[in-house]
Amino acid sequence: MRVFLVFCSMLFFAFPALGAVSISTSPQVDQIRPDLDLVDTQVRVTPNSEYEIIVRTPESHPLISTDFPIVEGTQLYHLRGFTKDGIIRFKTIYPIRGTYKISVLTGGTWEYLELDINETPGEIINLLIFSGFLLLLGLLGGYLLQKTAKAEGEAQKLNLTASVILLALLAGSFSGEVQAHSAAHDIEQKGFLQWSASEGDHTFSVQFDSNQAIVGESVTFHMQLVSEQKIIQEPFTVKMETFHMEDKTVMFEGSFTSSKATEESCGLCSISTVVQFFDGAETKLTFTTTLPNGKQLSVDGVIGVEGRSPPTAVKIKTLLLLAGLILTGVALGFFFIPTKKRTAANAV
Repeated sequence: MRVFLVFCSMLFFAFPALGAVSISTSPQVDQIRPDLDLVDTQVRVTPNSEYEIIVRTPESHPLISTDFPIVEGTQLYHLRGFTKDGIIRFKTIYPIRGTYKISVLTGGTWEYLELDINETPGEIINLLIFSGFLLLLGLLGGYLLQKTAKAEGEAQKLNLTASVILLALLAGSFSGEVQAHSAAHDIEQKGFLQWSASEGDHTFSVQFDSNQAIVGESVTFHMQLVSEQKIIQEPFTVKMETFHMEDKTVMFEGSFTSSKATEESCGLCSISTVVQFFDGAETKLTFTTTLPNGKQLSVDGVIGVEGRSPPTAVKIKTLLLLAGLILTGVALGFFFIPTKKRTAANAV
């Protein structure tokens, strides 16, 4: 009897539970390039069940910000639906590096996953080159100050003056870059609240909970399929795609099946999806469903996404980091690079 129990326990722990929640991506996580790759993401949940998936972006780093600081620590997606095979598939571009928090509701229980995405090697190389350039610039400035100074008091004045000038130029350049980026992505809103299309006695509609799309904030889409002025009670599936008009890139693509109608839902079937647009530019949305007769019905349109400049705290933090590199170079060039005058004085 004891041997039988031990054997059963070994079998139980050797095979994972059918309803175990997991996530996989293609390409592999360590090969994903943030803001570049359209990642095929699969989340495994309990088969024949309703689900919810909430994806949150990485939190802000205390020192170095990402390319999209306004979306750090925000909700990227909130997906709902029903799955037969227990596999939810969607393709998306993950905007920034860091650890994404993924909450999954399946079988009445919340499970929590993480997805760690590294910075692209190219971005790291660019950062090192830019940092080296600022350090070299400060080094050259410090050396010139030391060489041209005639007296200690004058050298201090020159050093202070040069530092102020460098800080002013750096601040002006950084501020101008941020304002130019923000202005280039501010788009007049078109005020769409509902899109719909009809085929025979069927009408497919998509309603928006807001007439604006703003970077860092979510937009909810409510999708319904109506027949003869009555909402179809049988589950239906919608394929959703978002297309970045400026970069001509698919940002998100996924298919979602509605839950079965119940008394609590007043006999209605609908799908609600929450999406955040993390880059301010015109975005084309396409929603496609299949009618009971096999024909496809689509609605699409273009919305404007209002860009937002980084928070003031991020601007100040970035400015201090860049200024620190320049001032470090100035100090090294002024105090540690020998000149002929200083070498001769030391020889005497």
